[in-house]
Amino acid sequence: GNHADQKMWLNEVMPNLDFIATCDLLMSESAQHSDIVLPAASWFETTDIQQSQPHPYVMYGPKVIDPLYEAKSNFDITRLLAPGLGVGKYFDCSLEEMLDIAVSNDFKDKAGVTLELMKEKGVVTLHSGEPYIGVGGR
Repeated sequence: GNHADQKMWLNEVMPNLDFIATCDLLMSESAQHSDIVLPAASWFETTDIQQSQPHPYVMYGPKVIDPLYEAKSNFDITRLLAPGLGVGKYFDCSLEEMLDIAVSNDFKDKAGVTLELMKEKGVVTLHSGEPYIGVGGR
């Protein structure tokens, strides 16, 4: 629904695809044109880390309730599909291990951000003392 030149995608690109799978919380336009819709868990039903550009904050969101019905987290869906796609070895870990990998890089190390700190604070600032150079040199 938000893609530029939507008619071209619907009329020219999508008919040439063999299979379209969508993982979504809602029955979106993408889901309506999919061969299968996998029920995604909401942000209340899964533990995750969120960051929004250009804000220098990272948020830790713990799971509040178990997923309802057949919904699964994006991580669980990916982990379940990965072996069939030939990439299972990359997802042979727990969510906790994957989140730890997500916050393990040079930038976050310089800023002193760890998964444990995120769990303790909820929201942390990614400020390493160096200027942020983002898209367009900002």
